[in-house]
Amino acid sequence: MDKLRLTGLSFFGHHGVLEAERQLGQRLELDVELHGDFSRCASQDSLREALDYTKAYELVKDVVEQRTFELLEALAHAVAEELLGRLPVNSVVVRVRKPNVPFSASLSNVEVEIERSRKK
Repeated sequence: MDKLRLTGLSFFGHHGVLEAERQLGQRLELDVELHGDFSRCASQDSLREALDYTKAYELVKDVVEQRTFELLEALAHAVAEELLGRLPVNSVVVRVRKPNVPFSASLSNVEVEIERSRKK
């Protein structure tokens, strides 16, 4: 299985359990891993056969910036479902990080990772 990764994506979204998080918004970071068979584009060195990672970026951006979720798990799931529904991939891994947690803690971020596969 081949992998294409988009790492360190940063968006401003309105997600969280607290009302203030949803109203004020905050920066979120994401990593996306797309799994599939990329042998055709690799052997032909053809952009026409390649996975369009600019489209993947835009799909992630739209979910994060245009929708609202209370849980990071729900956001990650929605990103995964959008990617699986719109791109020719077999499975995806989505990591969502919240650098600014809304409680007093000494940590760099909270991160959720999910993996989803295409339904057969």
